[in-house]
Amino acid sequence: EWSFETDFNDDYPDGTEVYGTTVVEWIDDDAEDGVLQLTLADGNQNGSWIVDDFSEGQTIGEFEVDFRMLMGGNTSADPADGMSFSFGRNIPDDTFSPAENGVGDGLRLSFDSWDSGGGEAPSIEIFIGGISRAVAHFTGSRRLLEADAYVIDPETEEPADMFTGDEFVDVKVSFKGGKFNLEYKGLNIFTDLELDFKPVAGARFAFGARTGGANNNHWIDDVTITTFALEKPVISSFQPGEGAIVTPNSPVVVLLSAGSSPLDTDSIKLTLNDEEAPVEITEDGVVLTMTHDPEGGLAPDTAYTAAITAMDGAGAKLEFSWEFSTTELVSIGDPDLVFDFDDGDIPEGTEVYGTAMVEFEGGVEDSGVLLLTDASNSQLGSFVIDDFNEGANINAIGVAMKLRVGGPGEDLGGSSNPADGFAFSFAPDVPGGTWLAEEGVGSGISVCIDTWDNGGGEAPAVDLKFGGATVATAKMPKADLLTGLDFTDLIVRVETDGTVDVVYNGMLVFDNVQTEFTGFANGKIGLAARTGGAFSVHAVDDLQIAVSRPPSPVISSVSPAEGSLVLPDAGITVSVANGIAEVDADTVVLNINSKTVTPEVEIAGRKVIITYSAPNGLEPDANQAVSIAFKDTEGNEITGAWEFQTAPLIEIADVERVIDFDDGLEPDDGYVYGTAYPEEFGGVDDSGVMTLTINENNENGAFILDDQDEGEWINAFTLAFKLRISGPGEDLEGSSNPADGFSVSLAEDLPEDTWGEAENGAGSGLRFCFDTYDNGGGEAPSIDIRFGTQLIASTLLEKYEILTGLDFVDVLIRVESDGTADIAFNGLLVHHDVQTPFTGIQYGQYAFAARTGGQNSIHAIDDLKMTSSQATQPLVLSRSPMPGTESVYPTKPLEIIVVDTINTLDTDSISLVINGTKVAADVSHEDGFTTIVHAPENGLTEKLLHEVTLTFTDDTGTKAEDSWSFTTVDRIAMPEDHFYYDFDTTKPPKGSRLSGNASIQEFEGIDDTGYLMLTDALNSQLGSWILGSPVGNTEVYGFIANFKMRIGGPGEDLGGTDSPADGMSFNFADDIPPNTWQGEEGVGAGVRVCIDTWDNGGGEAPAIEIKFGDEILASKKVIKADLLSGFDFVDMTVRLENDGTVDLMFKDEVIFWNVATSSTSYKKSRFGFGARTGGANAVHGIDDLRISMITEPPHADEPPAVSIARDDSNNLVVEWTGILQTATSINGPWEDINAASPLILKPENLAKQQYARARQP
Repeated sequence: EWSFETDFNDDYPDGTEVYGTTVVEWIDDDAEDGVLQLTLADGNQNGSWIVDDFSEGQTIGEFEVDFRMLMGGNTSADPADGMSFSFGRNIPDDTFSPAENGVGDGLRLSFDSWDSGGGEAPSIEIFIGGISRAVAHFTGSRRLLEADAYVIDPETEEPADMFTGDEFVDVKVSFKGGKFNLEYKGLNIFTDLELDFKPVAGARFAFGARTGGANNNHWIDDVTITTFALEKPVISSFQPGEGAIVTPNSPVVVLLSAGSSPLDTDSIKLTLNDEEAPVEITEDGVVLTMTHDPEGGLAPDTAYTAAITAMDGAGAKLEFSWEFSTTELVSIGDPDLVFDFDDGDIPEGTEVYGTAMVEFEGGVEDSGVLLLTDASNSQLGSFVIDDFNEGANINAIGVAMKLRVGGPGEDLGGSSNPADGFAFSFAPDVPGGTWLAEEGVGSGISVCIDTWDNGGGEAPAVDLKFGGATVATAKMPKADLLTGLDFTDLIVRVETDGTVDVVYNGMLVFDNVQTEFTGFANGKIGLAARTGGAFSVHAVDDLQIAVSRPPSPVISSVSPAEGSLVLPDAGITVSVANGIAEVDADTVVLNINSKTVTPEVEIAGRKVIITYSAPNGLEPDANQAVSIAFKDTEGNEITGAWEFQTAPLIEIADVERVIDFDDGLEPDDGYVYGTAYPEEFGGVDDSGVMTLTINENNENGAFILDDQDEGEWINAFTLAFKLRISGPGEDLEGSSNPADGFSVSLAEDLPEDTWGEAENGAGSGLRFCFDTYDNGGGEAPSIDIRFGTQLIASTLLEKYEILTGLDFVDVLIRVESDGTADIAFNGLLVHHDVQTPFTGIQYGQYAFAARTGGQNSIHAIDDLKMTSSQATQPLVLSRSPMPGTESVYPTKPLEIIVVDTINTLDTDSISLVINGTKVAADVSHEDGFTTIVHAPENGLTEKLLHEVTLTFTDDTGTKAEDSWSFTTVDRIAMPEDHFYYDFDTTKPPKGSRLSGNASIQEFEGIDDTGYLMLTDALNSQLGSWILGSPVGNTEVYGFIANFKMRIGGPGEDLGGTDSPADGMSFNFADDIPPNTWQGEEGVGAGVRVCIDTWDNGGGEAPAIEIKFGDEILASKKVIKADLLSGFDFVDMTVRLENDGTVDLMFKDEVIFWNVATSSTSYKKSRFGFGARTGGANAVHGIDDLRISMITEPPHADEPPAVSIARDDSNNLVVEWTGILQTATSINGPWEDINAASPLILKPENLAKQQYARARQP
């Protein structure tokens, strides 16, 4: 038994060391009461205190630790990141990260205070090595997920708080008899928890803590540690592990730790399947390492029972046995390509990028080596092997290499917690550049060794991916991934049936895992690695590659693709990859619509390109059926067939202006902003060009042309230009995953500057958006049409389809006088006859804009051609509700604005018809604009499709007609017996709770009354207000909530920064916690309405979203100005009906209607309002909250019904539920009637015989 204790009154004791931000401070005036401060409540701190082995090198199997701990006083909205206590080996003489997770191969006790989004904190968690064994959750600032269960404080019977404020609390840790106990803050957190913790010798104790963007004090004091040695020898570790499946060349290694008497080395014996095996024994104090590593390896594909026997000097016996098995010998066979890097040169046919380099030494036995990253932060390196098979199809590949992943610790080539990892990729689209290394790249096979867990529990692990999607994953301790100073074997074998085997560090990580791999032509190999805030040497040596080709040629691609819509001048291209046999070019037969044509056949290496271009183009607006047949040199016939569609002929006619940029200047009526600039070369055929961004990160450029039509109204236009979006890869002058995109906009309100999301266009008019980067929502790569912020149409493309590399491609944008739009891009008709709200524009400017971010691309235009059509008749400039609007509140008036052009509107001729009936309208005319308003006193009919027709004539007598439709919803009626909260007193309403920065303000609410302020106009605020159900524990099925809300800004005078952040949320669920959360993200497993005002770079905001739990059910992008209210409060209504559907109104506009959720009933319901600010801010508040609870369960579906009666005027009165249908015969045909019940029919308007029925909606 050995003891260690310190109170830090005399600084930290001998035999210990502090690192990072750790200091001893005296917290009393007499400088007598010292405490160890691992971190202060400041950002980006990391401190550790290491206690060396004080147990004389003996094997420790049990210990007790008592100390006092303070974890509180954070100055940020939420505390972060936490602290840890560790006992084991591999504890570095340094800080470690993440400090809150502990360090070493032994027992770790983690006090994790920051929830990274996975619901993992606040919690106390136990790890053995890097593997979690138990966790206890506490209440606190959870980001998204609630825990399944919490530690309960017996005094309050509520979830306990893990934090200590400004007080020290007692911590008692013990591991005795194989059972772990933890007492914290007087609470029994873990009691008699059985842990498989192996006794160790020479182990150390470590305390560590960390802060980041958020902070906390992490202090300890009065530490007492008692250790207990073992009496008898034990097995401390063994490999292969119990039940492991390993490769035959895996050694058997066992660590034996002596007890009170030394081990007798002559007594140590290993048997494998009852046969004694030779072993090598090394000694390190009381620890003996026994190794069996036969020259030829273990027998392959064999099940083993291993047994160890040993005895110490006192006669104590040790007997231990376990089972493992070996696989078949995974081999790649004879290699076709070998790189040993011994000459220190970059091999021919390969290239290095980023931090990668080839060096003369540092490899296996200090030979040459490919070094991807050294032991430094923020490194990113890649090594790309171009297709060395001359375009042949590869249907199987084997790769073997020696790989080094350094660490842990600088002496082993890494930081204390190395990062980020390495990946091997094989695909035709491996880029010439760097990429997010450990994630792999391309559309083919990737094997990813990920050493850093980003908080989602995804690592340490080895992942097998195909096309970027994870096929299989193997989690493992980080120690199994790291190789220190050594190199280990990595073998990847992809077989012809698509199955994959992966061997790493002697482990068969993946065995016969099925993928979608069928073979590639033009396949390239990429090796890449990365470091970040932590680091590791990543190096490769003795790289061997073996490939297999199919016996016959394979058609690898066809263009145009199956089912595509292309322009008539598109050519046909068939790419064929030769197998062992090759294409016989003389036998190629190509048919188009059963007619044989003569293609050109080009042979390049082992790739054959077959092309055909019709002299006058293909027939427009027609189906094209293509077939190809040829023989190979062995006489085998290969065939293929596919179909595509040609579009109607789309071209620019009567070009009015051409801008070729050949003088290297912007036009007199043009303006450049940001990174945009013209130059005399770099365009088509190296002519002049307008470059918007170059291939560097964080560029943003715009080129804007003034009105081209001298103030006249136009109702149609066409643009044709050459566009370049470079990449992928440095060789094609972009990053590996180019971003962010390009746009063309036409509007009269364009900014005189660049704007944030250049790829999404700007202004209130038409936008044509070429979005190259998917921010995680699957929205890109795409070409989109928008009108203002409204998305009209989107076509997803493959990344390679939207990138143009070194070339410029043709773009044509045409908008016709009926508002329909076409976009042709690089021979594809991406959009055709898309109906937009565009009717015409005056003083419109054209903007060409692009941006890059963390990835990049050259965005440039050339040879711009323009034409437009001047409007002659009056134009319907706007219609509200807009055509096609699905949800309009019945009280919304119908408003139309018509503008005079060359001819003027005859106001007396105006006729407005809704659903076949002419309606009254108020008409006003001023300065060439006519406003037509239909606003019935009681609103429009609810739940009805309204078909509108407007007709008028101009002053020449020419008649015009415009028709559109929209749908009204039902009204939300707040019952009279609702609950009301006006916040006019400073005390929170009964049954509610304020948290964080939330408070009741006496003034500045509605009519300067009190209001609930969730955050002030200050940075880093987080506030919430939680209200229990107004009907107590009564089971509820829904609610209606109406309130006034305020989001301040823009600008300090309006209660926010210039670009306010971050947003707020309304929440309803059974599990809303009594504390704060990430305000705008919402909380709980029920309904959330999230108003997000700050875009974090993913294009997700500004927006309003409806979530159910964490799942986004509906999202609507909104201009930030429309979300902000300055000093004012605006109206919001949320309704959850008992059928589980949600309706949302904001500023008297329908945002969402009938959004289906999984909502059923709630027995402990709560409402929660939350808000947050960050580096930017806004006042977030609510006032005048009205709530009505729905306690009636949903009705069982009733069949639709019809009733017919006569009124006093002999009219037929038809009433129904569901949807009414009529027919003149009982056998139909039945037609839906677009009307609301009841329907009154005059006798003279009826058919002689008519039938009616109702159907379910």
